Amino acid sequence: MASPPSPAETAPTPSTTKMAGLDADDDDNKALMRRVDLMHLDDMPSVARQGTGIQGWLQRLFSDLAYFVTWLRITWFGVATSLPNYILDPLGAASVLLFAGGSTVILSAMLVISAVWRLGAVQAVFRRVSERNGGVGLGNLAYPQIFDSLDRRTRDAAFQVMNRPLEEFSQPSTSSARTFDLELAKMLFCCASLVYERDGSAMEDACKIACRAAPVRPRAGHAHAPAPGESLKASSGLPNAAGQAVLDKLSKADDFIIRTARSKWGLHYRSISELGTNTSPVCGAFWDPNSNFIILSFKGTNPVEFKEWALDFTIRYTEGGAWLPGFGKVHSGFYESLFPSDIRQGATTGYVGQLLHDAYLTVFGPDALDEERKPPREFPYEQIRHRIEEIAKLLVKNSADDHVNLFVTGHSLGAALASFFFARAVASPKDFGSNSEGDDLVRVRDAYTFGCPIFGDPECIEGFGRAIHDNLDRPQTLWRVTNRHDPVATMLPEGGDYEMLSHISPTSQFHYAHIGAEIQMRHRNNLVGAGPGTLLPKGARVKVITHLGGSGSGPDVRLPLWCRILEQTPVVSRLVSHIPSCYWARLSTVEAVESLPWLGREPALVSL
Repeated sequence: MASPPSPAETAPTPSTTKMAGLDADDDDNKALMRRVDLMHLDDMPSVARQGTGIQGWLQRLFSDLAYFVTWLRITWFGVATSLPNYILDPLGAASVLLFAGGSTVILSAMLVISAVWRLGAVQAVFRRVSERNGGVGLGNLAYPQIFDSLDRRTRDAAFQVMNRPLEEFSQPSTSSARTFDLELAKMLFCCASLVYERDGSAMEDACKIACRAAPVRPRAGHAHAPAPGESLKASSGLPNAAGQAVLDKLSKADDFIIRTARSKWGLHYRSISELGTNTSPVCGAFWDPNSNFIILSFKGTNPVEFKEWALDFTIRYTEGGAWLPGFGKVHSGFYESLFPSDIRQGATTGYVGQLLHDAYLTVFGPDALDEERKPPREFPYEQIRHRIEEIAKLLVKNSADDHVNLFVTGHSLGAALASFFFARAVASPKDFGSNSEGDDLVRVRDAYTFGCPIFGDPECIEGFGRAIHDNLDRPQTLWRVTNRHDPVATMLPEGGDYEMLSHISPTSQFHYAHIGAEIQMRHRNNLVGAGPGTLLPKGARVKVITHLGGSGSGPDVRLPLWCRILEQTPVVSRLVSHIPSCYWARLSTVEAVESLPWLGREPALVSL
């Protein structure tokens, strides 16, 4: 078989991808971005009061304390009431006690760190350090050159794969063998890292303006694509002046992301959902109006946001079958972030579950959450799918194709949210509209997640396997990339991943499982192993490919000395291994290989 053409010969560039009469900044694309901005503005009256983003330092401290007390009550009550079930299961009892005790210690430390970090003097020092490093936030501070280090050849190869994922150049997966694309993984990881650069203070200012404007009853229901000339008040319920001020602050919040994506990679960016909270999580979309793909990126855990750490360590089940057909019990915090059980209080129950709702009312009283100001509204998954459909309509108009390819990514908490979104999207592709032929307007392709925590019970593996193999002509893969020493990705209870532990009681903390195919990166000899294979049968062929010739490794990432020292420090190395910079350093050393070695672990279920 002839070798695929080189990226230099066929990969798209800003000059070759322009179509006759179109430009990346044409009027249609500007109009699209305006519509997406106004749809986002429509969410603000409901989002503004949800979470602690508009509170002062002392209020946030009391709110965090109240949340922690509520977390302790629920977690340790669960321990006390479940221990009788482990009379004949000492391993299960030990898992419950160890996890609850370890989580309590970690969250106690994070409560102090979070409070100290928000002090004005600490923030002033950090701003000076950030300015000396190009203005990057804490998540990327260890390697602020990350966005410059993705070279044009890598970007061009990734663009071609995303535009034509089933052509020979892309070396697509098959039903029995999967292809992990290094250039695509690097492109998506940079998008997952870039959304960390959102200016949280500007976002909080936007929420404060929306709160002061205080619409009595913002418009409920589907956030429509606003008509040309429609007033901001008609769109969002905010007075025109306040609505424009909110838009200005939202633009400032995303300014670094927008400028970097445009100047470095030729992509446009818009935040499309706040995921129901005024704190740091967000879902954003990257696209090129002259290409045929959308990258959906979920922002990960803020390293110093206490409630986000608490969400990661809130191990509670909820039934996932309502929105994820065929799935069993899932992690309640992640699930409710996209599919809240109460859309009147979407953000409060959606983001941190009933825990935050109870804690907030404990501190600020029963009138703090004014029900008259929170009518039924779109929940986060609905917001995301409608915005994607809007973007896809423009891309199809500018393209010779009748569909748009969707790729999903995220790191940490963002990886968990990306996994839940992907699980729904592959099971329900018509969520994103139909083209003129009645076929899917958006074709969900692959997801590349990094540092993903646990998902749900082992039944979810089987449900995901059924969904992912629905169309064998268009194989889809959720790649779960893990750093070997990352505690979030490899140390949370994951007994449900393994056949040898499948007998453990469903109430055991070891019963959780992941979905997707793991790619585990090692520190020594650049080793990569495939497993535990919750998507693939044991021994299935997994290739790591490059389109650039050579080994595929690169760029040459040199982390600062302090970071390398912390990577070698016992205990601390576990936490440092989770940050995006360390993932980028490991990913840059991975090399192409025809068949990955398996990690020697039995998968819990085989779903082919």
